[in-house]
Amino acid sequence: MTDQHEGPKAAWIRRHVNYQDVECLIFPFPLHKDGYGTLGLDYKVIYAHRFMCHLVHGEPPTDQHQAAHSCNRGNDGCVNPQHLSWKTPGENHKEAVWHPKIKVGVEAAKAIRDMKGVEDVSVTAARHDIAEITVRQIQAGRMWTGKGRAARLFTDAQVQRIRSLKGVRGKVQELSVEFDCSDHIIWKIMNRKTWAHVPEVSLTS
Repeated sequence: MTDQHEGPKAAWIRRHVNYQDVECLIFPFPLHKDGYGTLGLDYKVIYAHRFMCHLVHGEPPTDQHQAAHSCNRGNDGCVNPQHLSWKTPGENHKEAVWHPKIKVGVEAAKAIRDMKGVEDVSVTAARHDIAEITVRQIQAGRMWTGKGRAARLFTDAQVQRIRSLKGVRGKVQELSVEFDCSDHIIWKIMNRKTWAHVPEVSLTS
């Protein structure tokens, strides 16, 4: 891919090729209806995360390889180069189970933090059956800190009740007060952005 006929979106991607933070890097431009970022390059429209993966890892091994996200937040607009790699469709599907949506647990989080600098991240991730990006974020103190609102746990019943009130005027604010968390946390639960592993309530007559 050349730098001919590229606009500000492609230029922004190039400026962030060496992005080092473990957290997701969200494409700052309007996203496609599927949630992914797109840009124009050489008179073609391509996905922003695929362009980033190409810049960081070179050409894909085959035309069938996909630019896969270890964070599973591609459809939220993530283009973090550390989260991207070329995967076959089968490998990409397997990695689509995003472990940060699964309850790690306070004790497991402490054990993960204790392993920082002691063993490779991949070993810790395999032992706890979570993604490597989850291990990095826990060890960096960005999640499961055990302090404040970020550590708030919800039961399945609470998650289901929160979801059941989606669309009811004023409920986001009421629930955030009830559960001592931010409005954004309640909104994400309502919209299955978090706690997606909790099933919907079965309605019976």
